[in-house]
Amino acid sequence: MEYMQAAVLTAFGSTEVFEFQTIPKPVPKATQVLVKVYATSINPIDYQTRRGDYKDLIRLPAIIGVDVSGVIEAIGEAVTHFQVGDEVY
Repeated sequence: MEYMQAAVLTAFGSTEVFEFQTIPKPVPKATQVLVKVYATSINPIDYQTRRGDYKDLIRLPAIIGVDVSGVIEAIGEAVTHFQVGDEVY
């Protein structure tokens, strides 16, 4: 099994609620891709989620954030428009 580092939201609150953890690297499902993240950003939905504005929609622990750029590391068997090594954002 392969592992990766992740900033995991373990509770709602200030920035201190994140914990850096080593977790199993996900395996993409049929229509998914796995991206090795080189850069990310924080937008309003991220800090609103962290402070608990959407706590009825988020199951903890959670890895949040959707703004990333990087390189596709693995693809699901049904993915046809991307390939391993593609740069994405």
